[in-house]
Amino acid sequence: MGARKLSAITSKRGNKNFYKGRGAPPAGEHTDRGGYRLDQARLASYTFIAPDLTGFKLLPYVSMLTRHAPEKRAALLQKADMQEQEEAQAKAEQAAANQAVRGATN
Repeated sequence: MGARKLSAITSKRGNKNFYKGRGAPPAGEHTDRGGYRLDQARLASYTFIAPDLTGFKLLPYVSMLTRHAPEKRAALLQKADMQEQEEAQAKAEQAAANQAVRGATN
């Protein structure tokens, strides 16, 4: 057998209880009763303040894959239903016209 490679230990190389983590500092401490108490001073606070965009000429990019707002979705569904009804009515009229032509030729 060849020599075993000595590389960095990973969670795949450790035993079933090995958890390497990512080097993040703990956000709290374990209690005597088995719980975990978060320390608010250790938690990262991400406070984002949006800039004032009055008079800004560019518009935000919105992907075409984004789902529509419920009221716009309802309007689009209603429009699609109306188109389907118009297509069905046109097919029925075409079928009636074809039936009339067949009856006249026989």
